Amino acid sequence: MRRSQGGDLVEVELVEDDLDVPVREPAGWLPERWVVWLAGRGGRGSLLVRAASCVAVVGLTVAVAQGGAAAADSARLAAVPGLAASLDAPLHEAWTADVRAVLGVAGDRIFTQDGGTGLVALRESDGEVLWKADTRGGFCALQTGDPELDGWQFIGRPAPATADVSVVCQGTVATLADDGAAGATSTQVDVYDAATGAVTASATLVGGDQSVMITGPDVVVVGTDAEHRVAVTRWSWREGRTLWEYRSAAPVTALASDEGPALRMSPDLLEFASEPPLAIDLSTGTEVDPESPGIANEWHLQGPELADGATVSTVVADGGARYEVVEADGSVRFGGDGYVFPLVVHDPADGVFVVLDNATSGLIGVDARTGAERWRLGSSTGMPVAVVDGTLLVSNGLALLAVDAQHGTELWRRVGQVTEYTGNPVTDGRSWLALETTAEGPWLVALGVRDGSERWRVAAPEGALALAGVSPDGTVLVQTTSSIVALRP
Repeated sequence: MRRSQGGDLVEVELVEDDLDVPVREPAGWLPERWVVWLAGRGGRGSLLVRAASCVAVVGLTVAVAQGGAAAADSARLAAVPGLAASLDAPLHEAWTADVRAVLGVAGDRIFTQDGGTGLVALRESDGEVLWKADTRGGFCALQTGDPELDGWQFIGRPAPATADVSVVCQGTVATLADDGAAGATSTQVDVYDAATGAVTASATLVGGDQSVMITGPDVVVVGTDAEHRVAVTRWSWREGRTLWEYRSAAPVTALASDEGPALRMSPDLLEFASEPPLAIDLSTGTEVDPESPGIANEWHLQGPELADGATVSTVVADGGARYEVVEADGSVRFGGDGYVFPLVVHDPADGVFVVLDNATSGLIGVDARTGAERWRLGSSTGMPVAVVDGTLLVSNGLALLAVDAQHGTELWRRVGQVTEYTGNPVTDGRSWLALETTAEGPWLVALGVRDGSERWRVAAPEGALALAGVSPDGTVLVQTTSSIVALRP
């Protein structure tokens, strides 16, 4: 860019580059009346034109930089699972289904129960019923066969896209003897193909009055008969066959204790606080000494995946919980005491995961790379919901608290005397969507992630009870007293 000798003309030299932004003469971007006025101002006019031209070029550079930052931000959010569709404007009803509870989402299917015995698979796009099955009562959950992914972890977030998902339903039925006394107890287990609704396996297992546990690809049913003998069955819902059965040789009397429940069970070990003492290795169905090497009453739970491909897993045992960060090659990067939450939304780019401290029940922010403690919050804070855009959202049901994920400092807090926050808020990475129940009724409220400012507020669907999760295409699911309502921009 230069001025010709003795004149007021500005010569602009255009250089081709790889930018997609159209390049025009900078002065041409100014309003026409400004250009005319500047042309009549002699030398000073030409200087002003040159200055304005430079400002225009700088503005173009800033705009391109901002566009690049926005594109990078969008690319980062695209890699975060569980995000809702855009919350820039109020959401609108896309469809309604006459079901009561969302079990989880797998692929393009939303799995629900209708409040009775019906298990219903809905198409994500339009809520169309793909299949329906009579479960004969009981509780249903999505299962992948992964022992570190329990069915409750899919409530509110999609199952892994690569998982082989089934729906496992189980219900316990007690019968009465001829004299009216308590008779035998049995547990009905039915397994449904997630794609078609076909029953792939079914069994009636003895017991269930003490406990029923789904662990990986198996179901373990524990009961006692009329003579107080313990009966345990391990059945594979993947293969549809009994793996082993156990019956105690003598009656077992449970001992009341102030120190804990009479029965403790994990995927590997079943223990009765009883007389005589009883412990069963659940991998083999044999009685064991619970103090034997290699026998432990513990749970393994999968936590968030980190930005570099490492994962966090937690082992929960009698002494509390302990977590480990495991590299892709299986080696352990570091570990510590506490339970790592499998959050509904976890942006690994923030480089932090949240730990529930064993000793204080407070929350600890841990550096995902080094294991260093970044911050600590008190036990009364609440439970973490999500980490996104450098912000941790914590909810205790009556209030929402946003905390800087890097430093643990409070960003904002939202509390109301008549306000209740029902269910987990959802996010698009830039705003939170909360269901507020007030004296005037339920409201859907969008709040800025970092500042907590109210972006918009609309009446929630009639009878709204909770935000029931987000489907893979970003559809927000709302549970009401009579239906599931799908909302989209």
